[in-house]
Amino acid sequence: MQGNTNKRKKPALSSYNSSDFSRSVRPLWQVFLLRALGYVLGYGVILFLALFMMAKSGWSAYVDGLKPFILVLPVIFFAVYRPTFFPPMMVLALGLVMDLFIGVPFGLSPLVALIIYFILSRLLTQLLDFPPVFLVGLAVVPITAAEMLRWLGVSLLSAEVQPLLPAFFAAAWSCAIYFCLALVFHAVLRLISAR
Repeated sequence: MQGNTNKRKKPALSSYNSSDFSRSVRPLWQVFLLRALGYVLGYGVILFLALFMMAKSGWSAYVDGLKPFILVLPVIFFAVYRPTFFPPMMVLALGLVMDLFIGVPFGLSPLVALIIYFILSRLLTQLLDFPPVFLVGLAVVPITAAEMLRWLGVSLLSAEVQPLLPAFFAAAWSCAIYFCLALVFHAVLRLISAR
């Protein structure tokens, strides 16, 4: 009876280089610092965006309560890549505070952001099959939808049709900002996923 010659041979323990293994594992303090830096950077960017949106600037598209919807940008990114980083309760709280300062009807911004959040989080399994470059381009759809929902909400609550051009300008400006922010948010994800 012949032995099975198709069996794989196990590599000898001496063939593993211990220096290769030690380079792939970071010390615990390094992992902690990288993750802490990621959280500080991520939440710092979100806070900066919120403050930027609350500031009344003459060059932005602030017409009858419409301004670029910056709150939805981290919502779109993190709803797809890491929903636990920017959970719905944080979206709601930040949106309500922002509505107090920017003059949009109270509760409209977080309502729109939460609708976008839940739609994207339900599509999560299908969206992660696409390459990240495609997802950045695909973000134009929810950004534009969020701006149109805000425009509709402001029009309904003010009982008059608001001009549509500022909403399109705000959507275009939000898209341009999102493309830059996606790079920062990808770096944040790498930091908080450090091992």
